[in-house]
Amino acid sequence: MGRPGDWSVLGGADPAPGNVQDMQEAARAWGQNAGRLGDARVVLQSATVEGAGSTVEAVRTLLHRDAALIGIYQGACETNANVYLSWASSLEDFQAEADRLRVQAEQAQLEQAQGVALLRVQAPPSLFNDAPARPNPLQELWEMDRRRGHGILASANQSLAEIQRQADDLRARYKNEGNRLAEALHVPAPSDAAQQAHLDGSVPVGSGALTALLNPGKDPQLKQLNSLRDKVNTGDVDARAEYLSLLASLTPAQLALYGVWNPDAARNSIPAPVGEDVLAAANWWASLPQASKAALIAAVPGIIGNLNGVPYSDRAKANSTNIDAIYNDPNTTDATKKTLDTIKKQLEPKRDLAGNPIANRTVITFELNNGKPLAALAIGDMDTAGNVTWNIPGMGTTVDDGLESWTGSAQDLFDEQRQALVLRGQRGTTTAVVSWVGYDTPAMPLSPEVLTPYKALAGGDRLAAALDGFHTTRNGSTAGLPKVNVVAHSYGTTTASYALTKTHFNIDTVTMFGSAGIDPHAVPNASALHVKSGPDHQPAVYVTQASNDRVAPYLGIGGSQALGQQMQQDEWMRVSPSDPDFGGHNFSSEGGYDPVTGQAYKMVTGHGAKGSSETFGVFVTTTDHGYLDLGTQSAHNIALASTGHGDQIPKLVPLKQEWAPVLPDEDSLIRVNIDPWRTFPDESDQDPATLTKG
Repeated sequence: MGRPGDWSVLGGADPAPGNVQDMQEAARAWGQNAGRLGDARVVLQSATVEGAGSTVEAVRTLLHRDAALIGIYQGACETNANVYLSWASSLEDFQAEADRLRVQAEQAQLEQAQGVALLRVQAPPSLFNDAPARPNPLQELWEMDRRRGHGILASANQSLAEIQRQADDLRARYKNEGNRLAEALHVPAPSDAAQQAHLDGSVPVGSGALTALLNPGKDPQLKQLNSLRDKVNTGDVDARAEYLSLLASLTPAQLALYGVWNPDAARNSIPAPVGEDVLAAANWWASLPQASKAALIAAVPGIIGNLNGVPYSDRAKANSTNIDAIYNDPNTTDATKKTLDTIKKQLEPKRDLAGNPIANRTVITFELNNGKPLAALAIGDMDTAGNVTWNIPGMGTTVDDGLESWTGSAQDLFDEQRQALVLRGQRGTTTAVVSWVGYDTPAMPLSPEVLTPYKALAGGDRLAAALDGFHTTRNGSTAGLPKVNVVAHSYGTTTASYALTKTHFNIDTVTMFGSAGIDPHAVPNASALHVKSGPDHQPAVYVTQASNDRVAPYLGIGGSQALGQQMQQDEWMRVSPSDPDFGGHNFSSEGGYDPVTGQAYKMVTGHGAKGSSETFGVFVTTTDHGYLDLGTQSAHNIALASTGHGDQIPKLVPLKQEWAPVLPDEDSLIRVNIDPWRTFPDESDQDPATLTKG
């Protein structure tokens, strides 16, 4: 369990999570068990059985055997108590070291701020006069402060890097020590205990049923499953197929025992390796009788709920089963329960005026993800919908903080799509929209994660697997293949662009709005994306960027350019997909009215998908209307593009705008070393007097 506090200053999570008191309490519990077993052993050893004959002799033998077995378990309990005590001591040391590193990192950040503060002091006015140069004491002081600021900043950056390296080393030592001690924890199976006590192996230990329950390793199939799961977790494709086949061969009782003995295996998905054979998984699932499917959903819901190739209705049942099982487990933390409550709340469908659900909601992906859960909620029927859209979020969107808002925006998109289809005589075309919080999004500024490609690369792999898995699953179904679309916002466009260079199957359309930029090395133009051509025989790639969205160009694109240049990482330096040379279809989000229909549409007034007062680190923008809000020009156009009608996006007549954007103040922008008036960094020092704002 992670400790409270912001550990991101150390480059990740808490290097030494856990509770020392819990470990000490576990040690006491094991010690108490050892004491009780010791008392029981003394009682058995001192017991006397009067009489003679075979029955009496058998009882004496059993008492002797039980005393010897209890002695083995007493020793195991004592060993485990010592292991927990040792871990409590090590954990205390690790946490003290982690606390020290965090204090040092926070100090380094303060020094960074001090250096930046010196650098942001404006030059004396005379610095920009055209008069002949002459000594200027103020200028010399300003230059000294800049040199000092550069020195402080460089030193602080170096210190922070070294501290984060030490934190990574601490994480490795924490993990190694934990693994070492975990291997020492042991409670022997009855047969092993009998062997250690040098007892006759031909005499059974307890009843047969009890032995089977206490010693799962005795079942060769279950023992083989554990071995296969270890291989599956390393990406072994052959082991994956064998693992699924063996699971299906188990009886319901065996499956139930496997789930009880291996809760982590039952609750977590199996990795989707490169070259995942989704068709094999689909055929495997289709070949199973209904009773076997029900048993697998009940016993190993984490596997079935995330397995590409399984129909989404079955995945939804499995994920619901998994969420309930985890929630009702007394060992589940309050934090995890809060996350599950968030998911459950979003399953309540939007209703029409008569109180009827507009579209059902289901969980088609759910992963615990080592304490940072991921989830995908579908609005509509993923097994039958004729038009399916994957809605990809950007920075700071997590299940805990963002699923509610993002699912609300997905519902708005669903509603806009339905209206677009009905107005074009396609009332019979059903739709589904996926609120896909299925990757680890970058943290909000001032974290530099959003300026680097790493979260997008990892998320792109996940999204590509999900899209290809959906294609194969639906391709073999009765309903057949639907139109498949991707709609992406902010850093989600970076993630989606990587994904769409890796998919095996082309999707129908992709729409990017408020883009934080794409990697021109991986995606040089729209044709590099695996997207089908539209009516104009060009890739069906659509892009919009609101003029009042200051976050996307300055923080997302400009920030990545600045940091990439500073760190000499060309692949970090993103460009806008709205660039005409990219080859996308650009459309407006500025609002206006349609002269044909007379319909008025609102302008987008900020960066968010949903209108609100939003803060992006030092960037504060007040937005009345987000990109996916109902009634905005962008939402209308995104719905048209993602239903195959991008060629019908109307040209609007501008409306008189009374709204004025709230720009981020320059002092705040300088704090993250980003020029508010330049999208791309200039290598030369440009005279500020020549710059124009706007």
